[in-house]
Amino acid sequence: TGAPPPPADAESYVLTGNVHWSRATEAERAAVIAAFATNRSIGIVGMANALVVEKVAVEWGRVLCTNGAITALNLESNSVGSAGMEAIAGALRHNTTLRELKLSNQFSPCSTAAEEALADALEVNHRVTRLTVDLRTPHARDRKDKYLSRNKQEERERLKAAGAGGASAAVAPPGGRAQTAQQPALGHAALSKPAKPVRRQRGGND
Repeated sequence: TGAPPPPADAESYVLTGNVHWSRATEAERAAVIAAFATNRSIGIVGMANALVVEKVAVEWGRVLCTNGAITALNLESNSVGSAGMEAIAGALRHNTTLRELKLSNQFSPCSTAAEEALADALEVNHRVTRLTVDLRTPHARDRKDKYLSRNKQEERERLKAAGAGGASAAVAPPGGRAQTAQQPALGHAALSKPAKPVRRQRGGND
C-alpha cells in the first residue's frame, strides 16, 4: 500500500505523535514528504520527534528546492545527520518561501562540512529569519547568526515599505484563509479516509 499525499485543502500539517506515521515504513514516509513537492496549500509543517531519519531528511532537501508554499518547517529532535543537513542546505540556496526552520536537538551527528554548507546556504538565502540548529563549529555558528540578523533586518524593511496590508500578506502562508489541518492516515484500512481534524500545532522550542 502507498501512503496518501498531504491533504490539498489544509494549511498546516503536524505528524508529531501520529500513530499511523509511527507505523509507516521508511519508504512510505519518504513518499509522503515527496508529495509536498507539488502541494501548494500547506504552509506550516510540524515533524518534531517524528522519526525523521537521514533518507527522509534528504527527501525534504529535494522537496524544498521546488515547494513554494511552506513557510515554517519543524524537524527538531530527529535523526538528521550530515547528508540530510547538506541536502536541506542545498535547498536553501533556491528556496525563497521558507521563513522558519527548526533543526535543533538531532540524535545524529553532523560533520563540520555539513555545518559550513548550511552557513554557506544562508549567505545566499535572504528569506529565512528564524533557524534553530546546534552547530558545534564556531565559524559556522557565527556566520549563521550574522546572516539571520541580516535577513531579519531586510524583512523589517520589506514590511515597513509594504505597510500594514503588505505585512500581513508577507508573513501569512499562501492559500488564503486559515483552515483546519488534517493528518493523513498511513494504516491499511484507514487509507481511504483522513484522520480526525487536529488543531494547528507548532512543535519545538523557539
